[in-house]
Amino acid sequence: MSTTTQVVVYQIAEDKVDEFLGIKDQLITVTEALPGLVTSATFRSNEQPNLFIDRMEWQSAEAAEAGSREFMELPLAGRFMALMDGPPTVAGVFTRIAGT
Repeated sequence: MSTTTQVVVYQIAEDKVDEFLGIKDQLITVTEALPGLVTSATFRSNEQPNLFIDRMEWQSAEAAEAGSREFMELPLAGRFMALMDGPPTVAGVFTRIAGT
């Protein structure tokens, strides 16, 4: 099955990192319920501890777009966005062309 990858880069306000880490498991749980989501992972920068990347694998580009819109409607999304040090950067939706 060919999937689509979505990458989102965001910075959490330095004084809110602990609060973010406290709700991250809840965010994963609600995100995993989004239709069309195959896998999701969050990565934290080693050099800048308040910088994160979310990588989501979706069944299709359409599922990624719909899932992103649906995520923003979730009650926890507003709390998550309020912890950010600015708007997230959606690096885009990508289709794998090589590798495993």
